[in-house]
Amino acid sequence: MYSKSFVSASCLAIAASAASLHAAELSSVGQIMPMVHISIQFNSFDNTLAAVVDSDVPQMTPLSILSPGDSFNPADPWYDTLDPSQEGLAWTRRYGFVSTLDPAPDDLYFWVSLDAVSAGLEAYYYRESPATFEAIFGTDGSSFLWQYPDSMTHPVFATDNVGNYSVSGIVYIGDENGVADPSYEAAPFTLNLTAVPEPSTYAVLLGASALALATIRRKR
Repeated sequence: MYSKSFVSASCLAIAASAASLHAAELSSVGQIMPMVHISIQFNSFDNTLAAVVDSDVPQMTPLSILSPGDSFNPADPWYDTLDPSQEGLAWTRRYGFVSTLDPAPDDLYFWVSLDAVSAGLEAYYYRESPATFEAIFGTDGSSFLWQYPDSMTHPVFATDNVGNYSVSGIVYIGDENGVADPSYEAAPFTLNLTAVPEPSTYAVLLGASALALATIRRKR
C-alpha cells in the first residue's frame, strides 16, 4: 500500500551537521513552492462549477528534515503537532484552495465535502495571524464539511507515517449552513500526497532492510 522512501547514512550525517550550524525558532508554518492549486472555477454565465487540481504531488516532510535544528514557537497552536520535540509530524502547505473565476452567487458559498480520506492523514485550517490551527476534514472528530473562506487558503496536511495518501470529495455551492443548492452541480476532486518520516524512523527502516538482506544472504 505504501511506497517507502529512504535516505542514505551520508544524507543523515549532512542533516546533523546542518543542525549544528544553525537553529532558529520559527513563528509560522512555512510554505514550500511551487504551490499546487485546487482551483474552484465557477462560471456565472452558464452556472457551471469545476474543481481543477494541478498535477504535482506534494510531499509531507517533518521539520527535522526540512530544516534540521529549527523549532516552532511553543506559544503557537501548531507547536504540539509539528515541532520535532513534540509529535513532529511530516507536513505540507503546498495545496492551496483558490477561486479563479466568478465568486459564489449572492447569499451562497463554496463548500468542500470529503467522502474519503486515507487513514493516518490529518488536516488543519491554518492562518499565521491571528495564529490559527484548527482541525478540519475529519481530523480529531472535526466535520468533513468545510466552507471555503473566499480567499486563497493553504491547509496543513500532516501525518506520522511514511506512505502515499489521498483525499477525495466534492466542491459545491450551498447556503450558510452548508445545504447544497440544487441549481448547481457539484464538482468532484482528488488530492494525492506522499510522506517521508523523521530521521529516527529512517534509521529503523534502514536497519530492518539491512536485517532482511542479511537473512536473504544467509539463506542463499
